[in-house]
Amino acid sequence: MPNKSLAWVLGEFVSTVRTETLSEAALEESRIRLLDALGCAIAGAKNVTTKHAEKWAHRASGTGASTYWFSGEHGMAQDCAFANSIFVHSILHEDAGSSGHPACNVVPSALAVGESEGASGVEVLAAIALGYEIQARIAARGTVYKHARAGAFRWTAMTGIFGAAVAATRLMKLSPVHAKNAIAFCASLCSAGVEEPLNVGSFERCIQMGQLTRSGVLAAELAWAGLDGADGALDGDCGFYAAYMGADAPVDVISGGLGTTWLSVDTRGTYIYKPYPTAALNIAATYCAEKINLGEKFSHADVTQVLVRQSWWDRNTGYIFTGPFKTVEQALMSAPFAVATALISGKFDWPAVEKALGNPDVDALAKKVVMLGVMGAAHKRYESASVDVTLRDGRELRAATDAMPPGTIAMNWEQAVQKFNAMTRHNMTGDVQARIATEIRELDRRPNVGMLVGCLHELKS
Repeated sequence: MPNKSLAWVLGEFVSTVRTETLSEAALEESRIRLLDALGCAIAGAKNVTTKHAEKWAHRASGTGASTYWFSGEHGMAQDCAFANSIFVHSILHEDAGSSGHPACNVVPSALAVGESEGASGVEVLAAIALGYEIQARIAARGTVYKHARAGAFRWTAMTGIFGAAVAATRLMKLSPVHAKNAIAFCASLCSAGVEEPLNVGSFERCIQMGQLTRSGVLAAELAWAGLDGADGALDGDCGFYAAYMGADAPVDVISGGLGTTWLSVDTRGTYIYKPYPTAALNIAATYCAEKINLGEKFSHADVTQVLVRQSWWDRNTGYIFTGPFKTVEQALMSAPFAVATALISGKFDWPAVEKALGNPDVDALAKKVVMLGVMGAAHKRYESASVDVTLRDGRELRAATDAMPPGTIAMNWEQAVQKFNAMTRHNMTGDVQARIATEIRELDRRPNVGMLVGCLHELKS
């Protein structure tokens, strides 16, 4: 077909690339991403957002070959993908980047559809790799991010459906034309959720991600049923990029080097892992606050001001909200909350968040935080920040970073296991932790994902 559209090019690649030709680096990154996504879900398995999603999942459970992770109940792939996506996103700890939060879209889709299709472990790993890759390419090296933020959209709500759909499409073994149709449907089924909930601390954030994942699975199922999608759904005159960005699709960026250059393998270039359950822009400032606590002796009551310099937050005032913090959503988005918690406790993990929420000392210290947005090409968006603490006695405590330590925003397998164990220790025994890590490590040799999924409802009581 001459002058193939973007949907055709991407669909043909997803459908025809052979699993055995995927690089070991791509499969290894899939293992790490799968472990990290499940760790984030398990870490937040008992928080309020997850409990609400579990209540919905119990109502929706019934027939189907897929599993709701924490209850072990069964349901249709779409429904399980929806709930499990919320679990991954619930504490805002999963990976992030210019294409959003792919873990909460790609991984729940891959496991739910992998179960329903009886896919082998290596097929699921390949589906995760392809989902991440196409979601990265749809994001077009920040093109979607730039235009979404200008329009007050949540950019991850524009890209996540593509990662979920590609994972499902691959596992359903759809033909090139059906894969093209699935990708085309994503342009119409995506929900470019607005950012306003992030400013006020309501719960749409997780619902957006769940619905995108469900819609991605639906797109694949509709394509399987034979419905046709528009060839120009992405790059047509009224396609995805024209509609949401008001610009021509950056075709060369999206399709250039497809299958030879893997945008998603270089985690520092496309995605980062998050060492803390907070918005990605807050990572470096939180790290600096931890360093100050560990390096200096002071009382939080003696602090007169905390000056935080970090990446500019555009319109999203949730980043600079100083409390009081009444919902977990407000706390997870706020840099003042993260910095105040880390200055007081010396760490910022999920148990620390739970203890800090509603803590009057944290609320009081957060009120003393002054935020300065740093802009400029030399500024590393997720790695560069500084925190200056002024005390009543005139002392000034300072920490700054332009690079996060090794093993925090990019991880090898051993580092990923360490993070997984640390995240999940309060909800899972060491024996189950080890079994999950082993299942993922050896997933390319497993006939299906049943053993792995079966571990996920073995939580501590």
